[in-house]
Amino acid sequence: MIDEINTNSTTQKNKKLLKSPLFWVAAIFILYMFVGFIVIPFIIRGQAIDFIKEEYNRDAKIETVSFNPFTFTLSIEGFLLNEKDRGVFLKWGDFYVNLNLFPLFSKDIDIEELQLLYPEIQIIKKREKFNFSDLITQEEDEADSLKEEFCWGILIRNLKIRKLNVLVQDKSVEPMAEVHIDSIDVLLTNIHPFTSDTTEFKVDFEIREGGKGFVSGIFTQIPMMTEFTFDMDSVAIIETQPYLSKFAYLRIDDGAINLKGTVKLIMPENENTVASYIGTIGLNDLNVFDTKKEEKFLAWDKLENRGVEIHSEPILLTIDSVLINGLFSRIAIAKDQTINILDAFEPVMKNMDTTTIEEKEKLDYKFDIGMINISNSEMYFSDFSLPINFAVRVHSLNGNIAGFSSGNPLGAVVALEGTVDEYGFAKIEGNLDPFNPLNYTNIAMNFHNIDLVKMSGYSAKFVGYKIEKGKLSLDLEYLIRKGMLTSTNQIFLNKLTLGDEVEGEEGIGLPIKLAIALLKDSDGNIDLDFEVEGDLNDPEISTGKLVWWAVKRTLTTIVTAPFRFLGNLLGLSNGGELEYVDFEVADTSLAPHQIEKLINITKALNERPGLSLGIYGAVDTVSDKYALQKIKFDSLFTAGLKKISGKENILAASADQELRRQVLESLYREAYSDSLLNIMISQHIKEINSGNDSIKISAKDIHDDQIIDMRDYFNSLINNIIKKQKVNNNKLMKLAAERAERISDFLINKQKLPVERILVKENEIYENEDDDWVKCRLELGAL
Repeated sequence: MIDEINTNSTTQKNKKLLKSPLFWVAAIFILYMFVGFIVIPFIIRGQAIDFIKEEYNRDAKIETVSFNPFTFTLSIEGFLLNEKDRGVFLKWGDFYVNLNLFPLFSKDIDIEELQLLYPEIQIIKKREKFNFSDLITQEEDEADSLKEEFCWGILIRNLKIRKLNVLVQDKSVEPMAEVHIDSIDVLLTNIHPFTSDTTEFKVDFEIREGGKGFVSGIFTQIPMMTEFTFDMDSVAIIETQPYLSKFAYLRIDDGAINLKGTVKLIMPENENTVASYIGTIGLNDLNVFDTKKEEKFLAWDKLENRGVEIHSEPILLTIDSVLINGLFSRIAIAKDQTINILDAFEPVMKNMDTTTIEEKEKLDYKFDIGMINISNSEMYFSDFSLPINFAVRVHSLNGNIAGFSSGNPLGAVVALEGTVDEYGFAKIEGNLDPFNPLNYTNIAMNFHNIDLVKMSGYSAKFVGYKIEKGKLSLDLEYLIRKGMLTSTNQIFLNKLTLGDEVEGEEGIGLPIKLAIALLKDSDGNIDLDFEVEGDLNDPEISTGKLVWWAVKRTLTTIVTAPFRFLGNLLGLSNGGELEYVDFEVADTSLAPHQIEKLINITKALNERPGLSLGIYGAVDTVSDKYALQKIKFDSLFTAGLKKISGKENILAASADQELRRQVLESLYREAYSDSLLNIMISQHIKEINSGNDSIKISAKDIHDDQIIDMRDYFNSLINNIIKKQKVNNNKLMKLAAERAERISDFLINKQKLPVERILVKENEIYENEDDDWVKCRLELGAL
């Protein structure tokens, strides 16, 4: 009975409770909390994992999901998304969303804060695809449809990503490229998709391999535009090595890039993207190694570009100044004549498309670099293709290049100077069009005190000798206008001494030692000036070829006409005549004008102490022999006059005709005979005219000398008597030798030239019937 009473009482209370508004409020509140705290997290966790599995065929894991139905905050902790091959793609510690409730009633999703803590992501490229390529393709399609169908507004007031770590691997290159971007902090404010609202963002990051960076800016979606400033400090570039290996046999051993500036991108629909950059670009501590040649290729301590502006529409590059410090570069020619620069880039050269190159050349672009400053730099040049290895180092290189611009009609202004090897000096000044030097170049180059011993490789190749000692100074001026070259070249060689001859090298085919001896002054120096002109538009012609041709032409002119060169040296207009000393026929005495010639030769030899003088004796077997015969005849004729006249002091000039006739006929009879004399007389009888008839008188009727042409008769007698005089070859050779000795004696004893510089050569024989002078040839040689 009592139990029934209690049951009825409880039932009545329950009915009363069910009718109470407070009960239902409490029940709904409890249910709301249950659904919010328990059901929604459970559903989100399960549905998210299933959705990822179905849509992306990837496994995912979520440790906990919590939702606060009162604050409308959602937290997803311990999320992990695997690769298709079970590797980790993405994970985070906590994903937190703070949603404003009231805007939902007006179809606006207003997220006060969205925060991602300690996320990690791995970005991996294999061949041509990334490990997220499948996700991007699907998301792009969904984003397009979402943009068209979704009518709710979305506003994310604050998006924060804290301590994001990104691993980037590129397995499409060999070796694999890898970089770790750590401790990335991201802050975005006012994210309003599909609107023209401006979103602000900031990003901080560190690179494990070296460097850090900061980015701050804005972007809009309509139109697509972003503008941001960034500061990247000492970011290591060594991780780019795998990409460089695809194009060159080079290895980056060190280097850090510095970037600080502002980037602006405008990406309007159906139009070209407009991009610009304003700021600085630097690359420090660069060290590049040539893996093919196994030697240092390129390096510098500091490269800084200040006042950089880059624009894409139109293409424009301007740089206020470029600072290069501690530059090292190497140009090396190997034994097979290959050049290290071309060899280093052989991989890219093989695959280079000439069509692509031509298209790039047609691009409309402008550039302007205000000033390039180079300090404390060096360049190493070597050429092992020569018979003797050649290497030179230009260091302490300082200077600047100004006006490096596509719109500068005067060209870039170059001013550089440095030290060559230990004590040499090099300087380059002038203007040139850097992209078309053939169009305009006006450059002066000065090299002083350059050690010539190191030039033995080139001297061996071009002249066939090593260089024992010497210094070079070179002043060159090149002017090129539209391919036409005009240049002046001044070469000064101090104490140049050739060394051993190099076997197997033909040189230039000239007596180079003689050329040097001719050019060398009394101080042992060579001072040579020459001009070069030519058309460089001809692809077969280069500046080097023109200069070498000019040098060779100059040397050829000197060695083929050495006495003319010496005459010019002395200011003589007839320098070519110094090559011969003239003697009267049958004579060995020096005529006054020949003495003057030998004095001039002495002066020239004193000016050129490296020269020797060869003297050739000379005799003419016709004119000299005849002159000697005449001397013998004169002696016989004088003796005959004395004998017949009986006068000891009689002179040939004072003898009368009859006496002369008697002597000549007597000499003729001795040389020939009476019968031949009668024939000679008959050949010289005059014709006697009688009326219209000409009467010839025979020799037997001759009683008067008047009927004989005495002049012709005497000349015939004399010539025939002279020819009968005997002069043997020994007499002629003695005459030639005496002439050479006379010249040698004058130069050594009178002009005091050293004996070792005078060489008496063999005799030379001539046959000139009409000459009254015989030429003794002189020859210049090198000591």
